[in-house]
Amino acid sequence: MKILIISLLRLGDILLHRELARSLKAQNPDCQIHFLIYSQFQSVGPLVPESEKWHVLDRKSLQRILVERQQSPLTAYTHLESVISEINGEKYDLILNATHNRLSVRMMDLLQAQEKRGVALESGRKVPDVNSWQTYLNENFSSHQGSRFHYLEVLHRSLGISMQLPEAAQCRKPGVILLQLLTSDVKKNWGLEKFRELKDRLQKRFPDHQVLGLCSPQEKEQVSQHFQWHEFLTPNLEDARDLLKEVRLLITGDTSIQHLAAQQGCPVVSLFMGSADPVKTAPWQMGAWVIQAQSDCSPCVHSQPCHQSKHLCAQSIEVTTVFELVESLIEKQPVRLARKEISRTGKVAGGFFLQSMNSSLEKQIEQIVWNAYLNGTAPLMEIEGDCSAEEIQALQSRHAMFRQAIALLQENKINFETVEKQFPAWKDSVLRWKLHPSSIRETQVLMQIREDVFNHFSNQKEVSHVGNSELNASERFAQA
Repeated sequence: MKILIISLLRLGDILLHRELARSLKAQNPDCQIHFLIYSQFQSVGPLVPESEKWHVLDRKSLQRILVERQQSPLTAYTHLESVISEINGEKYDLILNATHNRLSVRMMDLLQAQEKRGVALESGRKVPDVNSWQTYLNENFSSHQGSRFHYLEVLHRSLGISMQLPEAAQCRKPGVILLQLLTSDVKKNWGLEKFRELKDRLQKRFPDHQVLGLCSPQEKEQVSQHFQWHEFLTPNLEDARDLLKEVRLLITGDTSIQHLAAQQGCPVVSLFMGSADPVKTAPWQMGAWVIQAQSDCSPCVHSQPCHQSKHLCAQSIEVTTVFELVESLIEKQPVRLARKEISRTGKVAGGFFLQSMNSSLEKQIEQIVWNAYLNGTAPLMEIEGDCSAEEIQALQSRHAMFRQAIALLQENKINFETVEKQFPAWKDSVLRWKLHPSSIRETQVLMQIREDVFNHFSNQKEVSHVGNSELNASERFAQA
């Protein structure tokens, strides 16, 4: 089977899309996987060994041709036509659009394959979404919207690829602590002054470690204003990958190095500010640590510059907070910083989850419910009177979700008083799914589960299984 993955975004996105290739290889080890990327990222090839071939599109050249008056637009057309012809000559069995931008959507209309998945055009018209996950992806990742799920989880489910949860970070011996000093977006930068202070404090606290900065060769002049030449490294991507296989810990912003480190098993502490949203793009790794800015304007719109007079989100992350977290990790001590800005990646209900050190009980149960809802297993209405087979299935689905929620609560040793305290504003926190024809339905589902949990802890009774089929649905649920 020959598969093409369209990845027409940035370097970090290509590294994330590698996880799609790994999942496909796990399902079908004999499949051939190719990528379509922008030519400026060709150096990523050795970092994605699952790909046997790379097709490249010279976006910058196309843009330059179309803008400059001395250039003929036909030159751009000819280049694009040659790329399309080259790809169609491969006769792919499956093309996956992992990009979801206008260019990739239009290219999906021109490319040929036995099967195409992902947002696409056909004869100039948008192809209807094939599942609820694809609609969720389009709505929550194509614009400035929040999400309950990681980008990779939504992408896997929307494309119909079986998802494998990421591995945990490796426990490593004392050695090098790396500081990724800059990102490609100034809004996501913590500040070289803060990294300078953090380096000095860590080096003093852990003299048996070497604390080094990390940046690209193009950034070394900027970095040298705060760090001596021997205090930072400027490796290429392959050298950075090899380095991340050995270092003790990486402290980074939301950048491609973060995702590369996670794939090498390197323990990661990520600082999220600007347009970076950790729910969407936290390190794809179990046990990674995230510190998120607490300014009211964060996360902001990716395509717009910061409108504040000061970099408020970066200022909200204090050096002491990062230092104390890293100190606990290096000393292998329990992290006791119960702060809302600190989270850790984990799993819930078979999915990827970002768990706050302060409180995340409500978010965990809400993710359980939304997961069932997007999978099409959540009940969409109250069931009354005699029930059909579909209504029985809906009731059983609600029952299964309820059991998951109760198991989660019991696992965390939560009693009724805690639940009552945690959920007073559940209804107000529900984000309406604006593209759904009846947005009140998912609100009802969430409210049903909330009431089920309340009733369970109020009565302190176990939930029985769905009763005799001769009973109507209302009587069955009352019995439950």
